[in-house]
Amino acid sequence: MTRLYLKFIMDPKVQFYYNYFKNRQVGGELHVFRGAPQYGNGIGDFLRGIFGRVFPVILRGASSFLGAASKASDEGASPLEAAKAGLRPGAEGLVSGAVNALQKYQSGSGRKRKHQRVYKESKRVKLSHSNLPQIKYNF
Repeated sequence: MTRLYLKFIMDPKVQFYYNYFKNRQVGGELHVFRGAPQYGNGIGDFLRGIFGRVFPVILRGASSFLGAASKASDEGASPLEAAKAGLRPGAEGLVSGAVNALQKYQSGSGRKRKHQRVYKESKRVKLSHSNLPQIKYNF
């Protein structure tokens, strides 16, 4: 514990308030607000995105590169030639992994729109001189 904390705890005013509220407390410890939990928008959210989406794509490209490089090395190529031989398959594996990831995370047909109600046009009888209702007045 720090000196400042101990000095704060030993202060008679603090002790007075602590004892006052402690005596009013029924059972358990004295409740202290420790802050609300934090969700999202932190470094963990960023790292989760990298390791969940980007890392598998990089692994696929590295796997293709190392496979092609080891095959060329087994055929007797020098390490530089084996690396050159593995570049093209590695890049193809990286691009195909990226395309697969995009298709996985970006599927759908766009934003769902609210359906607008279609009103049918009512069948109205257009009034003309010939089909006006005849009103008879009895005076």
